[in-house]
Amino acid sequence: MSTFHPDREVVIAMHETEGITHDKIDRLFTEGAIDGARSRRPADWRDLGLRAKEAKALAERLRPEAIEAAIRRREKAGISIVTALDAGYPMQLRHTHRFPWVLYYIGNLALARKSSVAIVGTRSATSYGRRVAEELALACSMAGLVVVSGMAKGIDACAHAGALQGPAGTVAVLGGPVDSPYPRENAGYTGKLRRVGLFYRKFRRICRCILTTSRCAIELSPAYRLASSWSRPARKAGLSIRRPMRTMRPGTCSSCPARLRLRGARAA
Repeated sequence: MSTFHPDREVVIAMHETEGITHDKIDRLFTEGAIDGARSRRPADWRDLGLRAKEAKALAERLRPEAIEAAIRRREKAGISIVTALDAGYPMQLRHTHRFPWVLYYIGNLALARKSSVAIVGTRSATSYGRRVAEELALACSMAGLVVVSGMAKGIDACAHAGALQGPAGTVAVLGGPVDSPYPRENAGYTGKLRRVGLFYRKFRRICRCILTTSRCAIELSPAYRLASSWSRPARKAGLSIRRPMRTMRPGTCSSCPARLRLRGARAA
């Protein structure tokens, strides 16, 4: 039996229509405007509170030929979509405030439903910091935890590189198209990540998206940068960030995964 909701293409069309925000989709869904959406005319959408330009664009986007064309473009690019209406949507995200209605992905979506740990940190990592991130990610993977991070250079890249050496898998949350990950210097492992990992596309609040898919967060940054942009989204996600770099010193890297306690991050 299909796990796709029959109205998923309506939500995707709304999400891809310029001007229709997350809050507008929320409101239209609450008001029951999803039902019968494919037969609505621009005037009907205006009556439901959309601006004239948005109403016209959405009615055009919901035409059967436009929906089929969008599906073909995604298939050609190898991109899959899961919406908040679908049974396969990650529950960790579904129960958060302002969850993304649509997730674009390439790879193994099942990884999003497994126990995971977020490993994040500075782009300007030292050689020691990069080594810690890679070894810590490998240790987490060997313990059965999926590693979740962004796709920036530095700690993010090393977290994925380490996790890919283990059995549990890794999830990259992107701020741009999933079929052309950025930056280019990460191209060395993106091919393997496509095969055995998972790429997400998340336009806004990338920090929160990374954290809410995880049971624990670890930040690897120099001590003078620890008051970072991750603190606020971590609080919103109900997580406390572990910062092992506060106490680690060069030369202790090989033992640090064993000494770090990952509270609440045990694999299922």
